[in-house]
Amino acid sequence: MADTIRFRTDLIVNEHVIPLNDFIQNYIGTVLFGIVSVLGAIPEEVVLVMDDTMDIEIYADNKKIEVRKRFVKDIVGSTLRGLSHPWSVSFSSTWYNQVKEKDLMIFFNTNRCAEMS
Repeated sequence: MADTIRFRTDLIVNEHVIPLNDFIQNYIGTVLFGIVSVLGAIPEEVVLVMDDTMDIEIYADNKKIEVRKRFVKDIVGSTLRGLSHPWSVSFSSTWYNQVKEKDLMIFFNTNRCAEMS
C-alpha cells in the first residue's frame, strides 16, 4: 500500500490550544500546505500567524515567506479567517469568550507525517 500524507495540526488562539480531531487537522494541514506551495515552497512544516489587524506571517521550515502583494495577503487572510470561524461559532464556550476580549492572535502550525493506509 502507498503512504498517505497526514498532517499534525495545532491551532492556538491567543494562549488557548483548540483541540482538533483528525479530520480537521488534515483539512487545515492540506489548506496550509496548499497556500505555501502556490507561494513556491514545499516544506515539511508550515506556520501561519494572523493578528487582530489581519497581518499575516507565513513560515515554511522556519523560513519566513515574504508576501508583498496586497491581494495575496488579503486572500490568504480571508482563507485563515474562514478556517478559524467555525470555532468562534461552534465553541460559544469559555475560550472564545476569553479571547474575543483580547487582541486576537491566531497561530496555525502543521507538520507532514506519513501514515500507512
